[in-house]
Amino acid sequence: MNNSLWFFVLFLFFELAQSERERKLHPIVIIPGILGSIIHANGTNVESCPKRCSKIFSNKVVWGEGTELLHDFNCLACYMSSDFRDGEWHGRTGVRKFVKNYPNTDSVERLYYLKKAFETMVDEFVKEGYIRGKDVFASAYDWTELPSDEWINDTKRLIEDAYYNNAESKVVIIAHSMGGPFSYYFLRKVHESDGEWIKKFIHMYIPIAPAWGGAVKALKAILSFRLMGDFFFSHTPIFHGKPLDMIKQKGVLLGKQNEFIQQGDMDEFSVPKGARIANFARHVPTVWMLLPWEEAFGSKALALNKKTGVKYSFNELLPFIQSFATDSDKVRMMFEESQTKLKNAIGRYDWTPPVPIRIFYGKDVLTPISIKVEKEEMDKKDFDKEEAYWKAEDGLTNDGDGTVPEESLSYAGGIWTKKGDGDVLVRIYTGEDAEHLEILQNKKVIKDILEEIVVCHLCWKWDLNESHLVFALVGAAACGLLFLFGCIIVKKAC
Repeated sequence: MNNSLWFFVLFLFFELAQSERERKLHPIVIIPGILGSIIHANGTNVESCPKRCSKIFSNKVVWGEGTELLHDFNCLACYMSSDFRDGEWHGRTGVRKFVKNYPNTDSVERLYYLKKAFETMVDEFVKEGYIRGKDVFASAYDWTELPSDEWINDTKRLIEDAYYNNAESKVVIIAHSMGGPFSYYFLRKVHESDGEWIKKFIHMYIPIAPAWGGAVKALKAILSFRLMGDFFFSHTPIFHGKPLDMIKQKGVLLGKQNEFIQQGDMDEFSVPKGARIANFARHVPTVWMLLPWEEAFGSKALALNKKTGVKYSFNELLPFIQSFATDSDKVRMMFEESQTKLKNAIGRYDWTPPVPIRIFYGKDVLTPISIKVEKEEMDKKDFDKEEAYWKAEDGLTNDGDGTVPEESLSYAGGIWTKKGDGDVLVRIYTGEDAEHLEILQNKKVIKDILEEIVVCHLCWKWDLNESHLVFALVGAAACGLLFLFGCIIVKKAC
């Protein structure tokens, strides 16, 4: 009898403490932002790249795993970039880029440059009971272009499979940065073809640090190397004191931020100067798509010439860019084919997705909202040439997450909230760990996401797993003492 009672007490408290595990996990699909997916390529008679570049290749990693840094940057940039001709963007002739969407999160977790961010987030999901490839996935894409119809269909099929393979549990979409507008584009496209699809398969839509209305850093990328350069120096191990062993062994040393120093006999290894990166950025359609939107920033000052005092507002963005180019008509067409095409594709956020929307972003981090260019740097150049390079510096700074200004971060959510036709909640975070990439590793953000998407039934929640056992043992001991005390009082042997 006594043993039975003790077992009952222990069983009761262990069950109460562990009841948190009895809950419903909604499958997750992650949609990354610019630079956020590993890109492969096949080459067949590639003639438009430098002569030293391979003309024929198969399954070549051109972005994302880190080892491609051992190759000639000019060749990789050529393979990834696009040509603008006949009023349209065209992929490099002879090159077919593609992304391998593994049946898990490898396509973003294996990404060398952002690995820690996505790996941290997924690791936290796994601690809560998620399993890679079972109920947490990633839908990567070629981030140099507007998502293709093939990607739309693949993502749709991935979500449907996740739904049916997890007892018809609706799916959560988590998107980051440029993945915000691109995931919105996905939702809009599938809604146009099937008005009931989203309600059936999607539980919640969670954009994190969304670049809804672009960023001034994209303009800096077109004029100088600073967007790509800042990104490399901030987030790539080879560029902040932790070089890859294979590169370290070859004797590569880092020089100034806009120049790399090469040491030893390494003719096969070429690393970029700032102008080369700027030229690459100008030939990536999505960089043009991420230029700041006039609708988001309005008549605020975008750029200024320090010596002449000439100012350009955001609604004068195109004239400002044209002022640098010898072929202003071509620049206009590049701008319109990219940014205007994106705005038309997503309808300027005039449609509210018919599911709960939870937007997470950071602020209180100084963020460029204008640029300045010295007078002597304002000469016109051919945008197709590597020599087209200007020294663009940060001008005014404003609130944001260090990369995207708050005007852009809050843009679409503000439209949907004002319309009042959806379930929209915005969560704002502050501090260094609210920065554009750091927010993906922010434990508070991840915890808040899990609280939104994990459905609990009779759950007891503690911050530490060890507290479950402590609670059970303390509870059991307390009951045991009470039982023993009762025996003493009634003077009965126990």
